[in-house]
Amino acid sequence: MEVASSTESGIGISFDPNLYIEIKKKDVEKKIAALELYDEEVQSPTLLRSSRGIRTIAAYRGMQIRKKYAEAFMIKRMIG
Repeated sequence: MEVASSTESGIGISFDPNLYIEIKKKDVEKKIAALELYDEEVQSPTLLRSSRGIRTIAAYRGMQIRKKYAEAFMIKRMIG
């Protein structure tokens, strides 16, 4: 699952998703509610770890697969 973190500002670190899963608005809202349980983790609305940021990323990932919302994953190794 794509999680906004401090590693995004690191040099040479990139998130290159190769798996997308369609999600619904209720899933986006649950993710926001979970983030808001940790006051110290919530950032200003112009940053990724905010309700606006979560909605924006979910919508962007959804657009990449022609859906309303999606979660993006980066699969490094398949097992099985």
